[in-house]
Amino acid sequence: MKTFFKIVRNVVQILLLLLLIPAVFVVVTSRTEKIFNIRSMVVLTGSMEPRLPVGSVIVTRPINIYNIGDIVSFKNDSDLTITHRIVEGFKDEKGVLYKVKGDANNTSDQDLVRLEQILGKEVLTLPYIGKIIGTTKSPKGFIALIIVPAFVFIVLELIGIKNELEKEYRKKMLKELGVA
Repeated sequence: MKTFFKIVRNVVQILLLLLLIPAVFVVVTSRTEKIFNIRSMVVLTGSMEPRLPVGSVIVTRPINIYNIGDIVSFKNDSDLTITHRIVEGFKDEKGVLYKVKGDANNTSDQDLVRLEQILGKEVLTLPYIGKIIGTTKSPKGFIALIIVPAFVFIVLELIGIKNELEKEYRKKMLKELGVA
């Protein structure tokens, strides 16, 4: 029975880690680009479907040169973050400009995007993970998806530590009694 409990505990711990690590990574990289110079965002609209479904997480990284066909995230003039594909590039006296378009849109965006506005090029897409991340922003979702799994993980670790301490204590007692 103890072996079964250990197996269940280990499986639960691994599953919790597999859920918590990416969730924490996405939450942190959505706020700052200080980790490996990357930034993550949740796709909120269908403008890039089917390539980027609503609720996906896109991970971007800035590069020196962007090419036609690259999917980039940028801040528009209203300070909204948008992710679209580069369809044309221009150079004028102010610098490099790009025409962008959502894959699902019929026409290109009206405004051109300056190189300085681009946050980065898509390097990874995690479909539908953003829906889970979005849930963590509500109090109930945060409790259900972050607090409860973390609490379970801590409790399982404490049980494991308690069991190891008991095992060591038994060994010590048997040794003192001269049995072991």
